[in-house]
Amino acid sequence: MFGKLGKLKQLNQLAQILSQQEIKIEKQGIRIVMDGKMKIKQIILNPKLNQKQQEEILKDCLNQAIKEAQLITAKVVSKKVPDFKI
Repeated sequence: MFGKLGKLKQLNQLAQILSQQEIKIEKQGIRIVMDGKMKIKQIILNPKLNQKQQEEILKDCLNQAIKEAQLITAKVVSKKVPDFKI
């Protein structure tokens, strides 16, 4: 039982660490800010671009931010809990 509580505490600590990480991606005036838990904090669009351009650039920014958040998650988990198993 205490083992499961310990893992739950570790998960909560990891979640807190990840929520404090910040990923910022900006392309052509479109900006995404996401935390390490992949929660979108901010989206700024560029009104000088047409809708199709904004959609494509926004998609690219989101994909890049998600990839960076996944890398951060992997680094944090491997550093903080090298023998972590679910």
